[in-house]
Amino acid sequence: MSLSVFAALLNVGPSTVEHWERGLKKPSGPSLRLLAPQSLGLIRWAQGA
Repeated sequence: MSLSVFAALLNVGPSTVEHWERGLKKPSGPSLRLLAPQSLGLIRWAQGA
């Protein structure tokens, strides 16, 4: 999954995801809840798995 698609699933900008990856920012609020383990099914669904 591309960074831009992942960002769109979380309703954030691609640069925000890049900052998370680099440790410059930490996810919070709704984004943090979407990243919770129980939400991985949504990501798998979006990938067509």
